[in-house]
Amino acid sequence: MKDDGLRYEELQFITRPYRSVFLGGLLIGAIGASMDNVVTIISSLDEIREKNPQLPLKQLLHSGQQIAQDTASSMINVLMFAYLSGAIPAFVFYIANGWNFADVMGMHLSLEILRTLCGGFAIVLSVPLALTAFGVAEGIQERRQTK
Repeated sequence: MKDDGLRYEELQFITRPYRSVFLGGLLIGAIGASMDNVVTIISSLDEIREKNPQLPLKQLLHSGQQIAQDTASSMINVLMFAYLSGAIPAFVFYIANGWNFADVMGMHLSLEILRTLCGGFAIVLSVPLALTAFGVAEGIQERRQTK
Protein backbone atom coordinates (compact mmCIF):
# COMPACT_ATOMS: atom_id res chain seq x y z
CA MET A 1 0.00 0.00 0.00
CA LYS A 2 3.10 2.22 -0.04
CA ASP A 3 2.35 3.49 3.49
CA ASP A 4 -0.74 5.45 2.36
CA GLY A 5 -2.56 6.74 5.42
CA LEU A 6 0.24 6.05 7.88
CA ARG A 7 1.50 9.01 9.81
CA TYR A 8 5.01 8.50 11.13
CA GLU A 9 5.09 11.82 13.03
CA GLU A 10 4.74 9.83 16.25
CA LEU A 11 8.23 8.47 15.55
CA GLN A 12 9.82 11.85 14.88
CA PHE A 13 12.31 11.49 17.73
CA ILE A 14 13.93 8.42 16.18
CA THR A 15 17.26 9.02 14.46
CA ARG A 16 16.87 5.99 12.17
CA PRO A 17 14.51 5.55 9.20
CA TYR A 18 10.96 5.53 10.59
CA ARG A 19 9.55 2.79 8.40
CA SER A 20 12.11 0.12 9.28
CA VAL A 21 11.83 0.87 13.00
CA PHE A 22 8.04 0.71 12.79
CA LEU A 23 8.09 -2.56 10.84
CA GLY A 24 10.50 -4.04 13.38
CA GLY A 25 8.10 -3.05 16.14
CA LEU A 26 5.22 -4.64 14.22
CA LEU A 27 7.17 -7.87 13.92
CA ILE A 28 8.09 -8.00 17.61
CA GLY A 29 4.52 -7.19 18.66
CA ALA A 30 3.06 -9.84 16.36
CA ILE A 31 5.51 -12.49 17.57
CA GLY A 32 4.75 -11.66 21.21
CA ALA A 33 1.00 -11.82 20.69
CA SER A 34 1.15 -15.08 18.78
CA MET A 35 3.51 -16.69 21.31
CA ASP A 36 1.07 -15.86 24.09
CA ASN A 37 -1.73 -17.47 22.11
CA VAL A 38 0.32 -20.57 21.27
CA VAL A 39 1.35 -21.08 24.90
CA THR A 40 -2.27 -20.76 26.03
CA ILE A 41 -3.48 -23.34 23.51
CA ILE A 42 -0.65 -25.84 23.98
CA SER A 43 -0.67 -25.69 27.78
CA SER A 44 -4.45 -26.14 27.82
CA LEU A 45 -4.21 -29.14 25.48
CA ASP A 46 -1.42 -30.66 27.59
CA GLU A 47 -3.62 -30.32 30.67
CA ILE A 48 -6.59 -31.91 28.88
CA ARG A 49 -4.35 -34.76 27.69
CA GLU A 50 -3.03 -35.27 31.22
CA LYS A 51 -6.53 -35.44 32.71
CA ASN A 52 -7.94 -37.67 29.93
CA PRO A 53 -5.19 -39.68 28.20
CA GLN A 54 -7.70 -41.81 26.25
CA LEU A 55 -9.14 -38.81 24.41
CA PRO A 56 -8.66 -39.21 20.63
CA LEU A 57 -6.37 -36.72 18.93
CA LYS A 58 -9.18 -35.44 16.72
CA GLN A 59 -11.29 -34.49 19.74
CA LEU A 60 -8.27 -32.97 21.43
CA LEU A 61 -7.58 -30.78 18.39
CA HIS A 62 -11.25 -29.79 18.31
CA SER A 63 -10.88 -28.73 21.95
CA GLY A 64 -7.87 -26.66 20.87
CA GLN A 65 -10.02 -24.90 18.28
CA GLN A 66 -12.62 -24.12 20.95
CA ILE A 67 -9.92 -22.78 23.28
CA ALA A 68 -8.58 -20.61 20.47
CA GLN A 69 -12.04 -19.22 19.72
CA ASP A 70 -12.52 -18.36 23.37
CA THR A 71 -9.14 -16.70 23.86
CA ALA A 72 -8.30 -15.07 20.53
CA SER A 73 -10.89 -12.29 20.68
CA SER A 74 -10.00 -11.31 24.22
CA MET A 75 -6.29 -11.35 23.35
CA ILE A 76 -6.89 -9.07 20.38
CA ASN A 77 -8.89 -6.70 22.61
CA VAL A 78 -6.07 -6.64 25.16
CA LEU A 79 -3.61 -5.96 22.37
CA MET A 80 -5.70 -3.08 21.06
CA PHE A 81 -6.08 -1.44 24.46
CA ALA A 82 -2.39 -1.95 25.25
CA TYR A 83 -1.36 -0.17 22.07
CA LEU A 84 -3.92 2.60 22.55
CA SER A 85 -2.93 3.14 26.17
CA GLY A 86 0.70 3.36 25.11
CA ALA A 87 -0.24 6.31 22.88
CA ILE A 88 -2.00 8.24 25.65
CA PRO A 89 1.09 10.12 26.99
CA ALA A 90 2.06 11.37 23.54
CA PHE A 91 -1.57 12.14 22.78
CA VAL A 92 -1.86 14.28 25.92
CA PHE A 93 1.48 15.94 25.15
CA TYR A 94 0.34 17.04 21.69
CA ILE A 95 -3.08 18.23 22.90
CA ALA A 96 -1.46 20.19 25.75
CA ASN A 97 0.83 21.89 23.23
CA GLY A 98 -2.01 23.17 21.09
CA TRP A 99 -2.34 20.54 18.40
CA ASN A 100 -5.75 20.00 16.84
CA PHE A 101 -7.62 16.99 18.33
CA ALA A 102 -8.46 15.53 14.91
CA ASP A 103 -4.84 15.76 13.72
CA VAL A 104 -3.53 14.08 16.86
CA MET A 105 -6.14 11.30 16.60
CA GLY A 106 -5.28 10.67 12.97
CA MET A 107 -1.57 10.69 13.65
CA HIS A 108 -1.71 8.19 16.51
CA LEU A 109 -4.61 6.02 15.47
CA SER A 110 -3.18 5.16 12.06
CA LEU A 111 -0.14 3.46 13.59
CA GLU A 112 -1.96 1.92 16.57
CA ILE A 113 -4.70 0.43 14.39
CA LEU A 114 -2.08 -1.10 12.09
CA ARG A 115 -0.23 -2.53 15.10
CA THR A 116 -3.47 -4.04 16.39
CA LEU A 117 -4.37 -5.50 12.99
CA CYS A 118 -0.94 -7.09 12.53
CA GLY A 119 -1.00 -8.51 16.06
CA GLY A 120 -4.55 -9.78 15.51
CA PHE A 121 -3.56 -11.51 12.27
CA ALA A 122 -0.62 -13.11 14.04
CA ILE A 123 -2.92 -14.38 16.81
CA VAL A 124 -5.39 -15.83 14.30
CA LEU A 125 -2.67 -17.38 12.13
CA SER A 126 -0.93 -18.91 15.13
CA VAL A 127 -3.95 -21.14 15.89
CA PRO A 128 -3.58 -23.61 12.99
CA LEU A 129 0.20 -23.61 13.41
CA ALA A 130 -0.07 -24.40 17.13
CA LEU A 131 -2.65 -27.13 16.54
CA THR A 132 -0.56 -28.65 13.76
CA ALA A 133 2.57 -28.63 15.90
CA PHE A 134 0.65 -30.17 18.81
CA GLY A 135 -0.84 -32.84 16.52
CA VAL A 136 2.58 -33.75 15.11
CA ALA A 137 4.12 -33.89 18.59
CA GLU A 138 1.26 -36.08 19.85
CA GLY A 139 1.62 -38.39 16.85
CA ILE A 140 5.35 -38.76 17.48
CA GLN A 141 4.75 -39.41 21.17
CA GLU A 142 2.08 -42.04 20.42
CA ARG A 143 4.43 -43.85 18.01
CA ARG A 144 7.18 -43.90 20.65
CA GLN A 145 4.83 -45.36 23.23
CA THR A 146 3.62 -48.13 20.91
CA LYS A 147 7.18 -49.28 20.11
